Amino acid sequence: MTQEVWNKIINSEMLLIGIGTQLSVKEDNEKQIDEVYDTLAKLAKGRNCFVITSNTDQKLLDGRISKFLTAAPKVEGQEKQWEAYMNWLSCSLTHELTILELGEGFADPMVMRWPFEKVLSMHQKATLIRVHPMLYQVPADLNGRGIGVKENCIQFVKEIAEQLSHE
Repeated sequence: MTQEVWNKIINSEMLLIGIGTQLSVKEDNEKQIDEVYDTLAKLAKGRNCFVITSNTDQKLLDGRISKFLTAAPKVEGQEKQWEAYMNWLSCSLTHELTILELGEGFADPMVMRWPFEKVLSMHQKATLIRVHPMLYQVPADLNGRGIGVKENCIQFVKEIAEQLSHE
């Protein structure tokens, strides 16, 4: 992780974390995913932060991160949380916003990938950090406010954990 990326994540007024399918629970990775969520909970603590996921494994909804600041729109019963997310997002327009997209590919780009790009096109104080081992690219028309990071998301979050341990 570059210093520029870390500074954007840690110093933004508002932080939106999107958790994609690369971070969904599978038979062989549950311990790693638990560590990812523990780190993201530490990152979110005390910050104006909202976390959404395109996953249906309900890992986001286990309570580590405030249930009022999370949404899993593909999970049944999350309509009120999606509304809370939309309200939170509308309040971000006058603030510096960093969008950290972790592991979202093209399986369902209408939940985060494309909406995040649209937010960036309308929100002049926003930056998108897209982390993915293959699909990290950001559109050129985002005026340099998109940063693509070609990295495994679990490794990237481990780097966040390391940075947080120095704070």
